[in-house]
Amino acid sequence: MTGGWDSSSRQQTTPGSFQGRQRIRDDEWWWSANSYLRFYGMVFLIGTKTADAITTAVGLRYVPSIVERNPFADAVFADSGTLAGLAFLSFLTVIITVLTTEWLALIIHRRLRMDRLALLSKAFIYGSLSLLFGVIAINNSLLISQQIQVYFADLLTLTV
Repeated sequence: MTGGWDSSSRQQTTPGSFQGRQRIRDDEWWWSANSYLRFYGMVFLIGTKTADAITTAVGLRYVPSIVERNPFADAVFADSGTLAGLAFLSFLTVIITVLTTEWLALIIHRRLRMDRLALLSKAFIYGSLSLLFGVIAINNSLLISQQIQVYFADLLTLTV
């Protein structure tokens, strides 16, 4: 029979002991909460980043007065095209965010043994970036609607 280590007292425990069973239950709880946060965090992140990318593409492609302010993104768009560059940058953003967030949560959980902090950091990163991309998508939509309103106002004044 092999034993495990109790992280609170650093004493070796046997798998059938209370501390061993408690640590297994804690790990099961953590992995369950971790997978829940991973799934919904990625859903919100991908959803809001997609909304950001769609509104950016519509604004850049169909509204001539809207231009990209980010010089790095503008260089990528000039080099590879607006849609391809936007898809590439959005995909890269999501991949880097997910890998970094999952790695950070795993490091906090395994090395520091701070289970709730690992989950809280994951929820904070996914939540704050999803909120940011959602606000950007709303801002893009408002800019597009403002430019369309100006276009139609100019069109109506020309016909009168």
